[in-house]
Amino acid sequence: MKKCEPAFVLSCRSFSQNERLLDKNAASETTNLFRNLKRLAGKGFMFG
Repeated sequence: MKKCEPAFVLSCRSFSQNERLLDKNAASETTNLFRNLKRLAGKGFMFG
């Protein structure tokens, strides 16, 4: 049986104040997700 080793990827990105969604017809859920991720950026670690 193969042994699996965990892999970690670290990515840092800061958002500028004028970044916007490219899709002007994005669903409200997508817009809310984008806004909330921008708000949470830099406040800790996110896994997903």
